[in-house]
Amino acid sequence: MLDIHNKRKPTTLDASPLETGETSTTVSPVETSQSLLRRLWRIVKRYPIPLGSVALLVVSLVLWLAGRGAIANWMLLAVVLLGGLPLLWETFQQILHKEFSVDVIAVLAITGSLLLGEYLAGAFVVLMLSGGEALEAYALRRARSSLSALAERAPRSAHIWRGDELISIPAEQIDVGMEIVIKPGELIPVDGVVTSGSSSVSEADLTGEPVPVRKTPGMLVLSGSVNLDGVLEMRAGKRSEESKYTQIVRLVEEAQAQKAPIHRLADRYSIGFTIAAVAIAGLAWGLSGDSIYALAVMVVATPCPLILATPIAIMSGIDLAARNGIIAKSGTAIEQLGEVDIAVSDKTGTLTLGRPKVTAIVLAEQDKQRVLAVDEDGHEMCRTPAEYDEDTLLRLAASVEQLSTHILARAVVEAAQERALPLSSAHGFEEIFGKDVRGQLPVIAEDKQVAWHEVNDLLEVAVGNRTFMKHLGIPVPLSLRSERERRVDGGQICSFIAVDKQLEGLLVLEDVPRADLSQLSELLRAAGIKKPSC
Repeated sequence: MLDIHNKRKPTTLDASPLETGETSTTVSPVETSQSLLRRLWRIVKRYPIPLGSVALLVVSLVLWLAGRGAIANWMLLAVVLLGGLPLLWETFQQILHKEFSVDVIAVLAITGSLLLGEYLAGAFVVLMLSGGEALEAYALRRARSSLSALAERAPRSAHIWRGDELISIPAEQIDVGMEIVIKPGELIPVDGVVTSGSSSVSEADLTGEPVPVRKTPGMLVLSGSVNLDGVLEMRAGKRSEESKYTQIVRLVEEAQAQKAPIHRLADRYSIGFTIAAVAIAGLAWGLSGDSIYALAVMVVATPCPLILATPIAIMSGIDLAARNGIIAKSGTAIEQLGEVDIAVSDKTGTLTLGRPKVTAIVLAEQDKQRVLAVDEDGHEMCRTPAEYDEDTLLRLAASVEQLSTHILARAVVEAAQERALPLSSAHGFEEIFGKDVRGQLPVIAEDKQVAWHEVNDLLEVAVGNRTFMKHLGIPVPLSLRSERERRVDGGQICSFIAVDKQLEGLLVLEDVPRADLSQLSELLRAAGIKKPSC
């Protein structure tokens, strides 16, 4: 435990509950209408060309049906000019840079519609092109908003001592070598080394590992990780802009600044496709003697389904990934997935659930030695040591662990709840090193094979690692020590359970594989993707 009282004024951590006074908020219909109008206006500002084209096209069709053909033609001309001129300019710029795409055919169709006065055909082409671009922009904005959440989580401030006062400063003002105090629940602002204190630190956002890491003096801590339970003092090893989390944020910002070049399938053959379309249009004109047939060929050759399909597919891919906890860096990243032929993944949280579960309880071998005890009258008597079954050990461990916030403690409690075991309130609870716990628990009638104990007698229960057992003066039998080493080598997590200074068993936890892992592997193989061992 970090002791800062002997050199500075004590740090007060405000743990007062939030005020939860109930308030009633009534939203008037006027406010609702105004909010709706503001949202609609934001949408119109984002997509003026496609929305304006749709509005003018609808109005022109209504006018045409009402017998106002001349006015309808002017409206259609406005649609073509509104959306067509920007597209004409963009395509001209692409041609100057020797970049060709299927948009060239669309531009030729729009130009032909203007020259021949067939504004309706040109208006539909404009609507398809501008609508596709709007969907593409929407998809990219969704991707960038997901990535922005990562940047917004970056550490903003840090606590340092100024004399006897603990003050907060912006993370940008942290210099190398500066001593920083990290309170429980705070983000670590920069990379550095722990100089004092001990605490569990979650690095899940950096490594994906759900189990917190115990940090003690001399150990490295990374910016963006979360201090969970203890107070840490650390020495900054890097400035804020050089730390790990800032590097991640910088990568996000660079990704946002890049405009993803979405390569449509038809773009790869755009030159040949355009030449063929123009040739067929010229042939139709020559054979019929009417230029309208050439325009018809160009309009039909405009790949509107492809123009719309790509942004819709990208948008759907980004949204689907986000719903499954995957952040797509850009539309290009989604597009490149189609070229993947080998899949490599880590284990934790990908092939597994990312939530440890109790998978086994190993009971200690009883040595059957008789224990010397003293009765109520002070007479010496011999009694056999207590023996515990799996359910009793799990109940005792979970009863103590339920007061801890550690992820492994939650797993133990969940295992007891799954077996419908009754938990007891622990007396004198202590949490040591952030994950090792001990406390006193009353014996209950449901406990089985508890020799020479009466109901409501208090048992001293401790759950933790070998170092904790050594700290309590509890010897670890060679059999349990070997069993623990074997299971840890296999990737499992183990905690010893001791009752009344006697080691009684071993809790085995494991991040269990996903239930649908075999099905996912089959889907990958069916998609032509090789799945190597991870």
